[in-house]
Amino acid sequence: MNIQALWPQAIKGVNGSIGLRRPVALIQHNLNIFASLMDIGVLGRIPIRISEISFPALWGVLYIGFTWFITHRLVPSGEPQFVYFFMDTTLGSRVNCLILTSLIVVLMTFFVLFSIIDDFLLHLGGGVIFNTTAVILLSSSCCRFRD
Repeated sequence: MNIQALWPQAIKGVNGSIGLRRPVALIQHNLNIFASLMDIGVLGRIPIRISEISFPALWGVLYIGFTWFITHRLVPSGEPQFVYFFMDTTLGSRVNCLILTSLIVVLMTFFVLFSIIDDFLLHLGGGVIFNTTAVILLSSSCCRFRD
């Protein structure tokens, strides 16, 4: 199952994934992955507890509300401009509910994965060098450089 949304959609477009293969887009994507893993593995050391799983769900709902709030404020003409194609409110209520539920499930899944990674690193108690090595290995499996 492919849980990525932007890359497969771009490949189907007229210009393919050319916009996502630009150096700035790739650097942003890869640094986002690396920074997230560095935060839980080396820098932050704030525990990620499963008991706090409601917080990312609330944050996700707030973000969805924000993207809908700015829909008519992104272009000077006031025409609706959706941040992501799957946030388009004209798709119908059934599709929107399915998409939003899927987004929240993906967000919660990544929270659980980050919690497992955090617990694993704490259990091993490896220190800065070990955790940095683990972050680099995990990042290399998630970073993207081509289609």
